[in-house]
Amino acid sequence: MRSFVRSWTVKSLRDGEVVALQQFEIAANARNEMTVVPSVTLVDYAAKVTAFEISDSRLRLELTWTWKNSPSYWKIETYQMALSEDGKKMSGTYKLRAVGGQNVTRSVWAE
Repeated sequence: MRSFVRSWTVKSLRDGEVVALQQFEIAANARNEMTVVPSVTLVDYAAKVTAFEISDSRLRLELTWTWKNSPSYWKIETYQMALSEDGKKMSGTYKLRAVGGQNVTRSVWAE
């Protein structure tokens, strides 16, 4: 499980171009308890980790975002990914649900 501990950039293809969807860091304390720190580059948004599970080589992460200027805006990003055998990459799916009925599912990878 220590292979998960590092900074990750989640990427996907959009219109044939590679784009970064999200960045987060997985950290561990001396007792080997892990936490997630979402990207802080989105200063107008507040992120809350609403699910974080690691089982064997699989990660499930859910982030709930709200827009500080409009509390009625929200989006939920769910990542379900598997760690590669060498521990350097993850791959899986990204699901986005947002206010107004927006639902998106994409294949993603993280490095």
